[in-house]
Amino acid sequence: MQPEPHEREHYTRFDEIASELLNLKTAESVSYADLVRRITEQRLARGVDPATAAPARSTIYDAFRVGRVRVDVALVRDIVLALGATDVEADGWVERCRDAQRPIIPALAPGGHTPKPAIQVEQSTRFAVLRAGYPRGFLVPFLLGCIILNFAGDITGRALGVPVYLDMIGTAVAALVLGPWWGVGIALLSNLATLPIAQGHSLSLVLVAITGALVWGYGVRKFNMGRDFSRFFLLALTAAVMCSLVAVPILMLQFGGGNGHAGDQIWQRFTDAGVPLVLAVFFSNITTSVMDKLLSSFIALAVFAGLHSKFGIPADHLPLVGRLGAEPRGPGVSAALSAG
Repeated sequence: MQPEPHEREHYTRFDEIASELLNLKTAESVSYADLVRRITEQRLARGVDPATAAPARSTIYDAFRVGRVRVDVALVRDIVLALGATDVEADGWVERCRDAQRPIIPALAPGGHTPKPAIQVEQSTRFAVLRAGYPRGFLVPFLLGCIILNFAGDITGRALGVPVYLDMIGTAVAALVLGPWWGVGIALLSNLATLPIAQGHSLSLVLVAITGALVWGYGVRKFNMGRDFSRFFLLALTAAVMCSLVAVPILMLQFGGGNGHAGDQIWQRFTDAGVPLVLAVFFSNITTSVMDKLLSSFIALAVFAGLHSKFGIPADHLPLVGRLGAEPRGPGVSAALSAG
């Protein structure tokens, strides 16, 4: 589906700004990391709170990306000042951005057709934002890849005989990249796909995977748990604890404490030492869950960083991705994929 004429004009106006910004950055030979440093120094000099002065590298990158339908005017001003522009020149950039963001009123067609209602234009703009954020053809392969990651992790964990599960890596990736309910969808699809071989045993444990998806997804979006390593580490621990709180009652009621996983050896040692079964299962499960969720969380983070670097997948909600140095290959990557 091709954009409407007024959408194409909107794209063109912002694309011109993005292209000129990129030319200015190239002429100054400034990396994205150095640009972040310069902008941070500028903001600190203006008295901005140090906790919020440093922009995410992915946010800086987005200002250079074509296919936008809106821009952060204040950020553009900071960027051009960091690239050596004067205050007067920066004000000119600000005015251009504001002009580009003003609503475009389409002219009457020669046949006298009336323009589309404003609400319809607004809806098409929202779809334009979605198209600009993710490459066309990205979603289905991505979701299939997440399901495959869950299967591959589960098979690997069982083959190695280690007391970790690794069957929620794909769920974590979907929740971190797209949102909590996408993660829930991957959890459901992965568990439904194993029903024929698991004979229904995995159906009740899908609640554990759903819990993990919600913790990961809402953790980075609502509670800013993806801002730095310490917060993300805490997010992984939170996922581990919440999953155990859901898993232990299921293990006790349906499986009598264990479900044949390598981690069962841990609670059996606890019971041999005289620990009550419920406590033994909880201690065993929380131990394996912490190891599992730490591995799954950071593997998912690495996958997200790779997707951000290769395809320019938005990472504003998880600034840690930008701090990993995963700079996108170029502002035109997403747009080029969308055009394909």
